[in-house]
Amino acid sequence: MRLQILSEAGRASAPRPFTIPQLPSLPLPLSSTMTSARLIMTTAGSEVEAERLASALVAERLAACVNVVGPIQSHYWWRDQPETATEHLLLIKTTAEAVERVGERIRSIHSYELPEFIVLNLESGDAQYLAWIAGSVRKP
Repeated sequence: MRLQILSEAGRASAPRPFTIPQLPSLPLPLSSTMTSARLIMTTAGSEVEAERLASALVAERLAACVNVVGPIQSHYWWRDQPETATEHLLLIKTTAEAVERVGERIRSIHSYELPEFIVLNLESGDAQYLAWIAGSVRKP
């Protein structure tokens, strides 16, 4: 990308290259191999329900942490009709061992007929944070 700078007289001066300065890299101890940590996403129809889900998962040690984000707008198909809803997104940090139990618990207390349940494998992250997730989730 090149920027054109105007002189005080309003004439273009010679273009000068624009460079983005390099930021210092963070000295984090990263785990670069596939980890046992998982990120599960689900949504809830209200903040009250999202807080109830988050509290249950953490209290029962099925998750190390649950972030409640929202409100958000969701657009989706349901029973052959396009729908729109205001929801709250839950980002659930857990382990591979706990994924099935998290899904069962969400389905048991969720108001939706078919709650969103998407599991993402975490490829890498801060080694200490990943160890904290593993140590915070109850083993089966």
